[in-house]
Amino acid sequence: MDDILRDFCPFTYYQKRLTIVLGLATVALGPQAALLVFVGAPATWSCKSDDINGRSLHNISAEERCSRYDDGSCTLVFENQLSTATGEFGLVCEHETDTGYAQSLYFVGMLVGSWVAGWSSDLYGRRNAILIGGCLTLLGSSWTTLCSSIWSFAASRFLAGVGSMWMGVTFNVLLSESVAPSHRGLVTTIVNVAFSVGLCILPLLAHLFAASWRYLMTALSIWGLIGFVFVWMFMSESPHWLLMSNQLTQLETMLTRWAATRGKTLPEKIVQKLSVGKDKVAVDDDGSSPQSRDPSVTLTALLSAGMRRVSLAMLWTWFTLCMMYYGLSLHMEGLGSNRYISFFLMSAVELPSLLLVIIGLKYIGRKTAIFWCLVCTTIFSGMSMFVAQEGSSASPGSHYSTTAANLQLAISICGKFTASAAFSILYTYTPELLPTAIRTSGLGFCVVISRIGAIISPFILNLVCSLDIVK
Repeated sequence: MDDILRDFCPFTYYQKRLTIVLGLATVALGPQAALLVFVGAPATWSCKSDDINGRSLHNISAEERCSRYDDGSCTLVFENQLSTATGEFGLVCEHETDTGYAQSLYFVGMLVGSWVAGWSSDLYGRRNAILIGGCLTLLGSSWTTLCSSIWSFAASRFLAGVGSMWMGVTFNVLLSESVAPSHRGLVTTIVNVAFSVGLCILPLLAHLFAASWRYLMTALSIWGLIGFVFVWMFMSESPHWLLMSNQLTQLETMLTRWAATRGKTLPEKIVQKLSVGKDKVAVDDDGSSPQSRDPSVTLTALLSAGMRRVSLAMLWTWFTLCMMYYGLSLHMEGLGSNRYISFFLMSAVELPSLLLVIIGLKYIGRKTAIFWCLVCTTIFSGMSMFVAQEGSSASPGSHYSTTAANLQLAISICGKFTASAAFSILYTYTPELLPTAIRTSGLGFCVVISRIGAIISPFILNLVCSLDIVK
């Protein structure tokens, strides 16, 4: 199949259109992952006394404020202008970390979506898997808009996480299988750039709809619906999957149409010849076909003698990188004085890193590029923690504290730069290391392991803060 794509239709009009459509849909997925940076921002509040003077108690400790609030001697007064779910649901004192659980549930949803996307798209097709994931994402986003408690909010984020990762994993595999090998790095990077563009747009929308976080969610839901309609109208099936599922007529029609845009004609019965070759290699040692694979078979294949060392290295890389990426992305406290600008800079830095990957993959190679990106991300993450510790010892608002915050922001941006580049390379490199029969399910399993790192990243931050390593 790769030979046909390379010789007759490496990157035609239809493949370019597919890349653009999936890229636009990915732009809408970006804000879903980091939504709680704004919707779940910590609430600034004071405790207004219920005595006759109605005093607002500012100059008392946080513990005393919470004690007065718990015993009913004062009422909450929220002071930040940004409308957040944190303020609306009264998440203060012992409930202050509940938004963290909502973010972790989103990552749990991404974990589930990664796993389900893998085996379902291998069994039922890439297109069907993407459409199901889109429906779940829209349902979760719409539910978030209407939720009335933090727990319904968390449940809606879980559903959105399932759907968004169901789509995201399959996007990368579908594009990789639809173009010639020489263009796979390009199309994968385009999708990752689209995700970063979505993250850059999020602070602009959050500032525009600062009056109500529900307006922000409504806008994101409408945006997602438009992207879903374009995907449904213009998305084609993977030629690799059509071959593996023996849908030869549809495959030949699609390849003929693609090749015709370059003025070429497919040789007679070339698809039938491919099918014969596929039948020889697409049967497992036990005689079962790839379509009969289930998650346990995928895991067995990944840990087989020929794949074990490569699989373990991939899984560890995905886990550690995802933990560092989301640790840098979501820990916005102390990074500059303006949450919107800080988040925009942290997101915008992904664009040059992903564009640099296109050149790096060609001249450096996947393995070397991944190694150095991981080394640099680790160094920058450690430096960010050290600077945060030093800055926390200074008086708030002092010159030293401001300098430390700006330095921490600069270091975090550098870490985000290398982490984003590593992710883009991984999404290109991992499918190339896996057999076609378990390519999507294998990539899905790697993403599942990576989401475990994302799930525990908020708790690691809380643990580090409790140990006074980072404030």
